[in-house]
Order: sequence, then structure tokens, then C-alpha cells
Amino acid sequence: PMELFEWEIRVQSFQNILFTAMCNRVGQEDHLTFAGESLISAPDGSLILKAGNQEELLIADIPTEQIPALRENRPWLSLIRDNYRPL
Repeated sequence: PMELFEWEIRVQSFQNILFTAMCNRVGQEDHLTFAGESLISAPDGSLILKAGNQEELLIADIPTEQIPALRENRPWLSLIRDNYRPL
């Protein structure tokens, strides 16, 4: 279901403290049907923009200057990186 896929992208944005843009085509090709619904999510997991099931162009200003403050307020990402030891 597309709703589950949307939430998966939004959770990834939240967990990794970054903006995420997911593109999906629309229409039919061979036996595949593409649903569209491209989206842009924010580091807090909120939805910035979402396309419908028709061909559409999404344009958004992404406030990347907010990322350092967001990461400072949610330090778990740096803790994971600091404690990561490859096998």
C-alpha cells in the first residue's frame, strides 16, 4: 500500500535527520502500474509536498540551514556513528 510506503520514507527522514525526496513514475509499462505519489519529507518526519497519481512536477525550497540545529537537538545519529565499529 502506498500509505505504508509514504510512512516508510517519512520515518527514514526522521531517523536520519535529513530531507528526503522520493520520485515515482506514473502510468503503465508492460505488466507494471506506477502509482506516482512522489513526495518530499522533512527531518521531523512531516510531509512537505506530495504529488498525486498524475504526472506532476514538485518544486520546494529546502531549508538546509536548519539541519545542524536539528541534529544538535537529536544527537542519536552522532552517537551511532561514534560507536560504530565495522566487523
